[in-house]
Amino acid sequence: EKTMTAPERHGWFYRLLSDHWAFEGEYNALCPEMKRPWTWVDYKPVLGDNAWANVLGPLHVLWLRNGGDPARVSRNAPELRLALDFLGSLDAMVAGDTGGVYFCPRNTYYGWIHVSIGSQVSTENSASLLGGLKALRYLLLRMGHSELKSALKSTERLIGGLQSFLRKAYDKNAGYFRTGGMYNAKTKTFEWTPAEGNFAVDCQSWVATALGSSLIDEWHGHGTTLKLWETTKRLAGYAKQSNGMVKGVGYTLNAADQACSGEWSYGVANWLQVMATESTYDAATRERLAAEAAFIAAHLKKELTKDVEVGGQKVAAALYANKRYAIPAHLGGWVAYPIPSRASTSWGIFWDQDYNPFHLLGNFTSTYDM
Repeated sequence: EKTMTAPERHGWFYRLLSDHWAFEGEYNALCPEMKRPWTWVDYKPVLGDNAWANVLGPLHVLWLRNGGDPARVSRNAPELRLALDFLGSLDAMVAGDTGGVYFCPRNTYYGWIHVSIGSQVSTENSASLLGGLKALRYLLLRMGHSELKSALKSTERLIGGLQSFLRKAYDKNAGYFRTGGMYNAKTKTFEWTPAEGNFAVDCQSWVATALGSSLIDEWHGHGTTLKLWETTKRLAGYAKQSNGMVKGVGYTLNAADQACSGEWSYGVANWLQVMATESTYDAATRERLAAEAAFIAAHLKKELTKDVEVGGQKVAAALYANKRYAIPAHLGGWVAYPIPSRASTSWGIFWDQDYNPFHLLGNFTSTYDM
């Protein structure tokens, strides 16, 4: 919005880092029959990825390394400095009066689908940033240093804006959160992507995990979050069971394709565990939610976890998907493959450790005891 070049310390990471553009003599294992070399295919500096890389991830490391004691955290800790430097970039990336933050810097080009995504505000990425900023706010409050008051004020302002954006992202007629929209800086108007035909699982699971069922239900009526899960199961559920449970979820509308995402299925299990732990729903409902979460995780262990060899060692890894599946272009246009995935495996580790990565303390809740 402010047409500026930020100082280097406020820069964003590219989505994937690589020392080389291509490896000659090696064939891309995703489509070996095409005999194409491995290439660096994804350069975009994306908001959500940067929220994990600059805030959530480093702050978890900082918190755990200091034994969960904010008094031991130095104001000059590199993890905290990284988060605060990223914070310094965000005011320039707020999309007008929407409260949302741009998906990418302006003029970022989205490769083969030929779209400039610099005007996009993403619901999923907003949820990632919200989770990170809530963790940062908690840490800054607990540290209590007067020198950090300005950063705390900025954090609280951004949290308020993101919550306002996500509140409006919910489409009551569709019964789920929209994927985002486009902000026109010239006319200062925002246009939501229609809910119909544009359902994305992580726009439900990650948003509901970051906001919490109590806040969503306060905004849109008691039981909204529970209905959101039922809608997600109906639209994107994988291997629906006679008892109403599913073995996982796909990426989007999934009745015909029956794709199963390792990463997003673990993310859904995490969301259900948060809802089972913190919601005001009756005991039977919360027990059911916890059982559904455990059922999904058990399936992922059984059917999507494989023994693979990495660096000469046999290890267990969760696959990215159960099969090759093309995500529709209007939802990002990437291709999922049934190969070992760091994203899926990381979520599996979090699950095994009873650890919610959206919360600085790993607790299955969206709130903090300030």
